[in-house]
Amino acid sequence: MPSLINELLFEEVKSVIDDSESVIIIDPAGLKAPDSLALRRELKDVGARMKVAKRRIVRSAFGDDVRPYLEGSGTVGVVAGSDVAAAAKVINKLVKEDKVQVRAGVVEGRALDAQAAGKLAELPSKEELQAKLLGTLQAPMGNFVRLLNEVPASFARLLAAYRDKQG
Repeated sequence: MPSLINELLFEEVKSVIDDSESVIIIDPAGLKAPDSLALRRELKDVGARMKVAKRRIVRSAFGDDVRPYLEGSGTVGVVAGSDVAAAAKVINKLVKEDKVQVRAGVVEGRALDAQAAGKLAELPSKEELQAKLLGTLQAPMGNFVRLLNEVPASFARLLAAYRDKQG
């Protein structure tokens, strides 16, 4: 029978997974306590959080498509947040320092292997995507406003030229 602590930890991990559309699963074996605290702080700054638990507990919280990436023993970290790209960029810094390894990821219910999950760091952040979308939507409206302003401006130039010619 599982212990009460394991049951509570399972519920906590399950709620992190269920509350997020996207998660990244990391192996935090190379993290020392200060590094772990710094990682959690940085993740919090980008609107993400990390829950570390035994692989067995995390494996049971995920579906069958993620379980193959969680074989073995030890602990894994589940990183979840509203902007998975920003969280992946934070994690990617530690991957480059060989302090953590990306094991897998889940984006909108689809399991990703370690390589694909690592590529999430290359995506633009949510704010960057929103700015690009806004720019794309604004361009036709800006052109339309310029076109509307050109008619009276053109008419004013015509009147000024006619006045100068008469004068």
